[in-house]
Amino acid sequence: MPVKSYTAIDPVKLGRVVVIAVYVQIVAEVLLSLAYGYAMTGPGQAFVEEDLRASDLGVGLSSLLYLASYFACGFIALKWIYRVNRNAHAFARGLTISPPWSIGWYFIPIASLWKPYEAMSETWQATARPQAWRTAPKPKFLGWWWAAWLVSAFLGSIANMVSRFTDDIATNSAAILIAMPVSIAADLLFVRLVKQLSPLQQAQINFGMFDESDAAASTPSQPAVAAP
Repeated sequence: MPVKSYTAIDPVKLGRVVVIAVYVQIVAEVLLSLAYGYAMTGPGQAFVEEDLRASDLGVGLSSLLYLASYFACGFIALKWIYRVNRNAHAFARGLTISPPWSIGWYFIPIASLWKPYEAMSETWQATARPQAWRTAPKPKFLGWWWAAWLVSAFLGSIANMVSRFTDDIATNSAAILIAMPVSIAADLLFVRLVKQLSPLQQAQINFGMFDESDAAASTPSQPAVAAP
């Protein structure tokens, strides 16, 4: 069976869009946290009308903004993940996770706990050292990003469960406020990943066979013309 070939596409422009989308999501998360924080206070829990608390409007609007930014950001981020994984397959051979599965694993129960991280690790390694990607080191923040993502997903699930079992606004607010800082941390680490991996792939496309050790020099020691 012939090996499928891939053509690398510069991910920098898409990466910039991802970064903007993530920052918008962080703003939405902050606004949601402020709304739920107000909901925990006495004035926020006061009823202004029958079955309507003073905080309900703020919570509702900030929740809608959060959901809109979450799905929009998720779509763009997955598109970037697909592209950089596809590029990695263009740089190196033998990667175990294909571009479709680099995003597909996010939706598979149990396997979603480690497979997306494995895919991103291979992408980074194949970009940094295509000739010997299996031995290429991974940055420490990559592990921190995935750990924050897992903890954020766990706390988010707990918050959803709490909202199903109780209507107490203070309890629901507390669950949300506990989850949000970790979610924001995961977002910021993902921004760092995008900002570092995108230009690294751009250098690989422009110079070919670019090794991360060459980054210390002003120019690659043996630049090569990128294959058409």
